[in-house]
Amino acid sequence: MKKIFAVIVCVAFSIMASATPFKNVWATLETATTGAGTVYMTCDDPNPKKESETGVTTELQCTLTENSGGYPVTLHAIPEEGWTFIGFTNILREDGNYQNSDFVSRDNPAKVFITIDRTTETAVAIDASDTELERTRNVARQKEPWPDEPDARFYAVFVQKSDKKMLTGLIRYADCQQPDGSGAMGSIEHPEVIFEGDEVTAVGKPRQGCSFVKWTDDAGKTVTTNPNLTFTAEEGVAYTAHFKMDAVEVGPTLTRTFSATKAVDLQGRQDIKAYFLVWTWRDELSPRQVDFIPHGAGVLLRSEASGNFDFCTDVTESDEFHFLSQTEPSFYSNNLLKGCGDKEVEADGTLYVLADKSQGLGFYRLKRGEKVPAGKAYLSIVDENLDFIPLKQPQDAREQTTLKVTTIKHSAHGEMSELYNLKGQKVNSNYKGLVISKMK
Repeated sequence: MKKIFAVIVCVAFSIMASATPFKNVWATLETATTGAGTVYMTCDDPNPKKESETGVTTELQCTLTENSGGYPVTLHAIPEEGWTFIGFTNILREDGNYQNSDFVSRDNPAKVFITIDRTTETAVAIDASDTELERTRNVARQKEPWPDEPDARFYAVFVQKSDKKMLTGLIRYADCQQPDGSGAMGSIEHPEVIFEGDEVTAVGKPRQGCSFVKWTDDAGKTVTTNPNLTFTAEEGVAYTAHFKMDAVEVGPTLTRTFSATKAVDLQGRQDIKAYFLVWTWRDELSPRQVDFIPHGAGVLLRSEASGNFDFCTDVTESDEFHFLSQTEPSFYSNNLLKGCGDKEVEADGTLYVLADKSQGLGFYRLKRGEKVPAGKAYLSIVDENLDFIPLKQPQDAREQTTLKVTTIKHSAHGEMSELYNLKGQKVNSNYKGLVISKMK
């Protein structure tokens, strides 16, 4: 493995209290080694307090606004003769052996968005007028103190050029990929820079609720079922990692929430059913059966008999897009359940999880700091007086999806059932037309 060198990029931020204020930014760039290249930074401040200049050590002091959940700064890297730029990372590895998962961007230049938790008391809100924009920016620059310590550090990574050919595309995923380039059910850790003839070790790492299955070659032949694969890099020879979703334990009642990292198709399945949760016109939680679970969506699961159930994971990214494009958008957007995916979620006082406790089956509010486990789903409701939300069980597979149209009947005890027309309006027994019956 070739020695890799890094260039330090230090970014410091000062946060104001306003929701959309200008904020002072202090950025410093420093090369970790000489002879690899130079770096500099740019931003959208047309008149920064201090300019950034290309060199071994540079500074940039500017006043910015929040964008895409962070404060945007653009990183630039210029490799010297004999060196190649690889990418920007926020991890400094002393041995220079960077993995593909270490990098935040391989673009050059690269715009990065940095989120900061620290706040200050002063704030200057953005003036919407274009003519006043620069004046407001200058006011913020004068009011806000500059921080003493960097809040974020980035490193520009270079590799020395070699007579050997650099190879790409040697490691692949069998399932569709996430925006960060990893697989929907797992990721692969491997060296970012691979030259022909290098000995390479790639490690398949399954996500929460998934397992590694095997490595295959281009012919589809199994190379090994061990997640650790070591091979000699050759041009035109690639290896594919296969993952699967773990079996899920499900019972005959809606007591299990679920969130998948990959879309799941349940069409034609009779052994297991999935439900979204929606609000009814009576302000009650109602399960709505679905045949297709988009990746990341939260659902309730139920089966006719308790057991462990496998999911088909052959759904591709294009399959999911096609299915969702053929479905009314509100059908999925109305789902109240939020999925955790492969990461646990910390409660902030507005999260509710499914449980069967003293008040019965339903969603109970979590205390601040408690966690929703990975692979589960939860409700998010802002109501300080609401600690419990009951959940009713569906009587059959489609009860909550299709309204049952019936004639007027009396209950077994002689009590008249509640009647509603197809608009949801309550009616009496003299109503002419189709009605919906709810037994008392």
